[in-house]
Amino acid sequence: MESLNNHKLLQGYKEAVDFSSIVTKTDLKGRITYANDNFCDISGYTQDELIGKPHNMVRHPEQSSESFKDMWNTIQSKKPWKGIIKNRHKDGSSYYVYANVIPFLDENNEIIEYISIRQDITELHNLKNHLEDRVKEEVEKNKKKDQELIDNLNLFLDSTPNPIIVLSDEKIEFINKAFLKLISKKKEDVIYEDCLLCNILVETKGCISNPDEFKLDKENKVSIDTKHGRNIFNLYYRKIKSIDEKPLKMFILNNITVNEYQKFKINHYNEQLQEFYIRSKRPNKTQYKQDNDHEQDNDHKKVRVLNNEERELLKRKHDDIAVSSEVYSQELDEYVMLEIQELDEIEQEIRHFILLLENKDQEHLNEIVLRLVKFSSVLSNLMEFKELSFSLSSLADLLGKQNVNELDEDTFKKMLLFLENIIIDLSSWRKIVFIEQSANDIHYMDSSLFSSILQLELIFNTDQKNEDEDDFELF
Repeated sequence: MESLNNHKLLQGYKEAVDFSSIVTKTDLKGRITYANDNFCDISGYTQDELIGKPHNMVRHPEQSSESFKDMWNTIQSKKPWKGIIKNRHKDGSSYYVYANVIPFLDENNEIIEYISIRQDITELHNLKNHLEDRVKEEVEKNKKKDQELIDNLNLFLDSTPNPIIVLSDEKIEFINKAFLKLISKKKEDVIYEDCLLCNILVETKGCISNPDEFKLDKENKVSIDTKHGRNIFNLYYRKIKSIDEKPLKMFILNNITVNEYQKFKINHYNEQLQEFYIRSKRPNKTQYKQDNDHEQDNDHKKVRVLNNEERELLKRKHDDIAVSSEVYSQELDEYVMLEIQELDEIEQEIRHFILLLENKDQEHLNEIVLRLVKFSSVLSNLMEFKELSFSLSSLADLLGKQNVNELDEDTFKKMLLFLENIIIDLSSWRKIVFIEQSANDIHYMDSSLFSSILQLELIFNTDQKNEDEDDFELF
């Protein structure tokens, strides 16, 4: 009775397994001895087609041979094996099962057959593959978007006139064209170097030469030797993160050389102004001495002594009161106004000699120098424009030392360009102040005039020391 009950119980287990799982049995050589209906349905074969045939008849050729070797080694060592198997349907389509292969042993602990119980996971596997493909597509799509973003950002930074460099752990991640042009190197020559800033910062008065002293999100003044000589920059430093959250350091440079040099020179002009003013109050109509070839004209007009009211007018300072050009012109002495009218003739003469100088004639450069000295001499009577007078005198002195035949073509062309700009700006300035009388503050000067003068000084002093070493201490 107990044996009957056990038989019924086992029969019930078998039916339950057959109903819910895909079941096959094989002999020791792997030939199918039993296949339930679920196996016939999923494989597409009938019982007659399966019994006695090797089980690998449903094996998919894409299933790796290594997995079957592992399975046979495991079950032949009398241990169960489990894993995912890709099989092939009779019509050639594929399906996936999660298989448990168990060796059955007799009372002598010898293998008598193998039973395989499987679960159909085709839909789950296909869903998994679909999700993986979608994830890969999204990843690739995001990578593409990220790369496009990076490329657009690099393109933007590359077209930016400001030199920019981005570092990661002191290694260069990005360097734009403006920075490469600044240091006169190719990208491939520097991209694998250590922190470039450490190598190019120059120890200069008033500038930071140690990157450790940089203030975050602040302007830091630095000095760098470029192909155009030593330049001063405002360096803006900040920390950023890449798309993959890697910490980066970005440095942006803004060239302030002209501004710094202009401030320095104007301060220098002011320091020497008192001495210069006394010297400039001597009789007007002086001639410039060039290598002792020109003698001073002793028949020039004398500048009459100014009365107290005129002296006060001419000595007004920008810090004291802003003087409009209209009021200034109305109150000027008649003699001074006559002197100012001569500036128009001087401008035309200088412009004429600039055109003649295009043939690289030294005499024409000497004539330009004489006119600039004359222009400066007239302006020296106007205390309100003492800085301009001194800068023109300084420029004339510098040009007087040049030999046009020794200048290279590039320097010569730049000299002509800046001289032309200076004359244009002088004409514009004189017209606004004395003719249109439209300047609200006569102390205001177009910065391009000073800039052109200072650029000429920089050009001619790039490869040589200035007589006054203090003038170029910063540069």
